[in-house]
Amino acid sequence: MLTLQVRGTDYKTPDGTCIRDYIDVTDLVDAHVKALEQAKPGKVGIYNVGTGKGTVLDHLISFYPKIFKCIFVVLRI
Repeated sequence: MLTLQVRGTDYKTPDGTCIRDYIDVTDLVDAHVKALEQAKPGKVGIYNVGTGKGTVLDHLISFYPKIFKCIFVVLRI
């Protein structure tokens, strides 16, 4: 059994946890490569690699037992 600490439970969301826009690490790598291809000396590029669709933390945590094949105890602090 594993313990998971959730910090921040007073957000204005359905379950009180934060909303985050999670992306796959390979998408992040692709974004870095594309940004480097567009890079020009003296110019700053700003890129948003999010999906635009956030997920509340509790929803994400609900998948952990199935994915990791173990029991999680969630401590809200």
